[in-house]
Amino acid sequence: MKVLITSGGTEEPLDGVRYITNFSTGRTGAGLAAYLAAKGSDVVLLHGYHAVLPRTATPGTTYGDITLIPYRTFSDLDKRLQDILKNDQTIDTVIHLAAVSDYSPESIETPDGKSVPAGVQGKLSSESETMIVRLRRNHKILKRIREYACGGGIILVGFKLTNTTDPDEQNQAVQALLHSGICDLLVHNDLGEIGAGAEDFHHAASIYDADGNLLSHTKTKQQLFQQLYTHICQLKRRLHP
Repeated sequence: MKVLITSGGTEEPLDGVRYITNFSTGRTGAGLAAYLAAKGSDVVLLHGYHAVLPRTATPGTTYGDITLIPYRTFSDLDKRLQDILKNDQTIDTVIHLAAVSDYSPESIETPDGKSVPAGVQGKLSSESETMIVRLRRNHKILKRIREYACGGGIILVGFKLTNTTDPDEQNQAVQALLHSGICDLLVHNDLGEIGAGAEDFHHAASIYDADGNLLSHTKTKQQLFQQLYTHICQLKRRLHP
């Protein structure tokens, strides 16, 4: 099995020193990559620039059976994902775990009416009392992964993070994504059930199939890795008996 995992968070630049990002550390993706490699899988880990990596691995290198490829912005992630899937037809499973920015900064406006493109080199002055950041919406990478794979019969695993204590709201978010028919498997986490900085404990997750059936509920990252590997293998056997 050859697996492509996206992990970590995007960084969307405001200027040469500031950027917008999210809470993702990449720790789960790094752990999953190490687990799958230990099971004999050939793994490509497309990781955020500041994401946690498997053990002492160095970005841009091959670490055991894990090839490490860094990205920084939404555009970086999108382009590198396209290139990898276009050029490597041996990848049969994609696990899209990266926390991707829904919006990227387009321009920044100051009270005096000046507007500069976001991401300019240097550092914007901090003298202004207010600034307006204009954002543009990004497309959903998850919806395009099969297209990037040139119609190949990949197994696609998506991740959905919610942040609500309402079980109905959680379920609606999960089912909405499943009903789109994008994923073969979907892993749901809620932010309130993830332990801060936890390596393994207090990391609850639920795994669903494409029909919305709950396959497994796990409580730790290790359980998640084990169950996800099991369900991927079962799905591969059904698709390619």
